[in-house]
Amino acid sequence: YGTGNGPNEVVERNLSAITADGLTAVEPLSFQESVFNAPASLISIEFGFRGPLLALPMGWAAGGYAIATAADLIRFGHAETVVVVVSDEMSAIGNSAMRGLRLISKQTEASELLRPFSADASGASNGEGAAAIVVEARQAAESRGNAPLAILRDWSMTSDSCGVGPKRSAGGIQAAMAQALDQAAEQEPDVIFSGSYL
Repeated sequence: YGTGNGPNEVVERNLSAITADGLTAVEPLSFQESVFNAPASLISIEFGFRGPLLALPMGWAAGGYAIATAADLIRFGHAETVVVVVSDEMSAIGNSAMRGLRLISKQTEASELLRPFSADASGASNGEGAAAIVVEARQAAESRGNAPLAILRDWSMTSDSCGVGPKRSAGGIQAAMAQALDQAAEQEPDVIFSGSYL
């Protein structure tokens, strides 16, 4: 399970109750509902999943990290099939914090908002949503008669060791892309997709 901000709505509701209403306690289920792995746990309970359960609070890179982690679980024999779920929800507190860190674009025109590789990029644009995909070993898909929609040949993950904020460092991005391309090139892929979290 990948997420950037976790279950913000529950956290915001509890903080508002304490600060606005002067409460000295919060709802009994606050802990269970506000930890970052809460959605992953609920999904596993709902569908009866019994394999590894991971929550990756990785900011905007959470989706890519979740897919790569699923592929690693399969590559190293810990699973044959992995359900990857990513989600994020908006909240006033979360948006305020991101604006304070100057991570959110000041642009108002849609064509100017999402330009992560532009020299004059001014930040991100927040949104909320969820998605789920199945990542599985080729033999697992073939045994059920399913043709894969895509094949993940190789991947790489790095960190730029740069703190949160407007300072940009391309070192981590360059290293991740170079590693993934080097590894994938050995298998002669048809299509190369590279994504990054800036």
